[in-house]
Amino acid sequence: MKPDTRFLNLPKDFWAHVRLISEQLGYTARGTHQIKIPSFEDQIRSLEALGMSNKKIADELGQPSIFGRLSSNGFPNLLMNGLKF
Repeated sequence: MKPDTRFLNLPKDFWAHVRLISEQLGYTARGTHQIKIPSFEDQIRSLEALGMSNKKIADELGQPSIFGRLSSNGFPNLLMNGLKF
């Protein structure tokens, strides 16, 4: 398997957000065992529920930052490829 180059050399805080959000929301949809791919809004709510800032994934207008777009686009690839984080 070749790594997705978009995710090479990303900072540890990116991976911390991916893991934290996944653990907060769950990795699979209950009852279906389908991999859960959180929307940007789900990611924001997850961080807020944990009392954390969403400034890494959202800009000052509440739109996805570069970090947020990467994490939103990355969840399907990261989860579907079975990578552990």
